[in-house]
Amino acid sequence: MGALIAAQYACGHSLDQILAQTRRFAAGGERLTLPLVSLVAGRRVERDLRRLFGERLIEQLWLPFFAAACNLSEGNTSTLDQGPIWRAVLASNSPAGLFPPVLQGGALLVDGAILDNVPVQAMRMRLGTPLERRRGNGSIIAVDVDVRENLRADQGLQRLNNWQVLKRWLRPGAPAAPGIADILYSAGHIGSLGQRQRARAQADHYLEPPVAKYPLMAYSQGSEIAELGYRHAMEHIEQWDRTQLLNLKPRD
Repeated sequence: MGALIAAQYACGHSLDQILAQTRRFAAGGERLTLPLVSLVAGRRVERDLRRLFGERLIEQLWLPFFAAACNLSEGNTSTLDQGPIWRAVLASNSPAGLFPPVLQGGALLVDGAILDNVPVQAMRMRLGTPLERRRGNGSIIAVDVDVRENLRADQGLQRLNNWQVLKRWLRPGAPAAPGIADILYSAGHIGSLGQRQRARAQADHYLEPPVAKYPLMAYSQGSEIAELGYRHAMEHIEQWDRTQLLNLKPRD
């Protein structure tokens, strides 16, 4: 979502536009496919990203923008700062196993969370280049929305199977039984958990909105989540302002 929202902002869309367009995009759904490459085909997501951004290139933006993706072929985080905006956003929103990888010169690009879900290091490295220094170094504000409860099954279950997962979907209060999407999502993010402290240290501001109680697919609660994030950011700003005032020293 970081790439999707940032790309819209870089295109000059208002905050109200970004919220409305993101909720509309997320509500589109996706079709299951023969799971030889991925669980879903990803065609709807690609189509809607093309509609949202057209064939506009990242190089045509007035504001600097890049998306981060995990390069499975090279085993590193790639920063996508050239080519169609929709393609960079798609690569950054393609969890391995759930969506097909985006191909770039034969390399397989997927959601960057495998290595680094909050790519502060990539941003810090960008700010160190001569081009970025000419644009101004600025402050890095990292927003981590991946703080959630540990993935666990009900203690009474001896083995996970399809029926247990279906019962969880159909009957509220059924024993916790993670499905394949939950498992792939957690597997795709576990590598970035060890990077959290490094990201926190490298960021000028590190925000963790309290969104752990919301399910991953809680798009119908988008406005509520956005308001919660706004209030959390305002509290952080107020706290930072107070700290700055306390650190001020009177002139001799």
